[in-house]
Amino acid sequence: MAIDFTKLDPTFTPLLQQLLANMTALGHTVNPYYGIRTLQQQARIWRQSRSTAQVNAEIAMLQANGAPYAASVLQSVGPQPNGPQVTNTYIYSYHLIGRACDIFVDGDMAGGPVYDVLAAQALLVGLTPGRNFSTPDSDHVQLGAAELPSTYTIAQMDALLQGINH
Repeated sequence: MAIDFTKLDPTFTPLLQQLLANMTALGHTVNPYYGIRTLQQQARIWRQSRSTAQVNAEIAMLQANGAPYAASVLQSVGPQPNGPQVTNTYIYSYHLIGRACDIFVDGDMAGGPVYDVLAAQALLVGLTPGRNFSTPDSDHVQLGAAELPSTYTIAQMDALLQGINH
């Protein structure tokens, strides 16, 4: 899936394009495949690896913390076919605000050694590589080192996402 660079945060796009150019100059084939996601897309991929009890607990937590929009989206997408865990977060994803991209390198989706090169190049251009996360996400890069919960409350994210998704 090709990404639409015009939908990404305008401060992220040139850094991502430089990263892709650097990787290509080093002889790697890069395929950016996931940029911005809608909250509906995020809800579907988050739900596919969660139990009904986990989903219900997340909905209740969102409602209790001032995020009725995010709670309603998570509920409205309904149960999803069981699948692999693709994301660690629902409401706090940099993909939702256009500041993240997932990139396949040299056709390797398993996070092999080539992703050390991607991580190093991401750092050089000012991006944060997912390879260095406590739960590594090797093909992920983002603009912003801090976790979104340290930047936005749940209610603030809800308002931000409601504005983006309408």
